Amino acid sequence: MYSEILLKVKTEEEREALIEEIRGLKASLYEHGSFFEDTLRTRVRDWVSQVIKDAVAQRDAVAQKEIDKEKYLQGLIEELSKLKSAKLVLAFEPTEAAVQRYHEFISKEVGEGVVLNISCLPGILGGAIIIFEGKYRDFSLRRVFEEEFRQSRELILKTLSLNA
Repeated sequence: MYSEILLKVKTEEEREALIEEIRGLKASLYEHGSFFEDTLRTRVRDWVSQVIKDAVAQRDAVAQKEIDKEKYLQGLIEELSKLKSAKLVLAFEPTEAAVQRYHEFISKEVGEGVVLNISCLPGILGGAIIIFEGKYRDFSLRRVFEEEFRQSRELILKTLSLNA
């Protein structure tokens, strides 16, 4: 019922923005007149608006009546809130295309229903750090350099002292 929307949400920022749009749309249900339709048209992104219009226009096959808009919107908020978060630390600010690739990779590895919490930390030099469900994986270049330096430290210090 919500999969078309859930599959398009890639980041925590997108999720939070969408939840706010849906809350505003839900609040419009209590206004007189055509506030719901106006809000759907003017305050909700086009692709989301179309999915919601299509969903609420359908009839409930079991109850043989229209879909309850309030229940649908509340259910959507709940499903968006259930999406798991994967922290992704990068050395740069990613493009939309990069976010898409990272999301596809993470979803493939851990399953659907994940949004990315992306942060930028130039000090990692390159690569990424991934934190998901309490598991920390450091695939950064900084870690590689630190490990190399740790292994070569004695030799480097000995060489430096000989040259002094």
